[in-house]
Amino acid sequence: MPTTRPSSRETHRALPDAMREAVDEFALHLSAERNRSANTIRAYVGDTVSLLDHAVRMGVTSPDGLTIGVLRSWLARLRSTGAARASLARRAAAARTFTAWPTAAAASPATSARGWRARGRSAACPRCCGPTRRGR
Repeated sequence: MPTTRPSSRETHRALPDAMREAVDEFALHLSAERNRSANTIRAYVGDTVSLLDHAVRMGVTSPDGLTIGVLRSWLARLRSTGAARASLARRAAAARTFTAWPTAAAASPATSARGWRARGRSAACPRCCGPTRRGR
């Protein structure tokens, strides 16, 4: 008998207060200040709830406890459960937006995703460079 996954709303309600409030304020930020569409807001909020739920399972109790390790663990779990590369890219974008959001970044500048990029060839790096030459 297959188990049903809890809805994003149920997962949102189960988050600790600080995380639930951060998600709600993030949704308002996306709507009022970033003028994002309802579909974008729904997707980013769902992805953020998923990230924070994963963080809670790893023992994090507030948004300022997010680390790059938690983010990578979340993306790895999604990949191992069959998420497509395009879905992972969108979810990573949602995580970058959430962690770079001023309220979350002000709580802990170390969690800001400025500079957090998907692994791959740098735009400034010529194609002839291999991974061992990049970053020197």
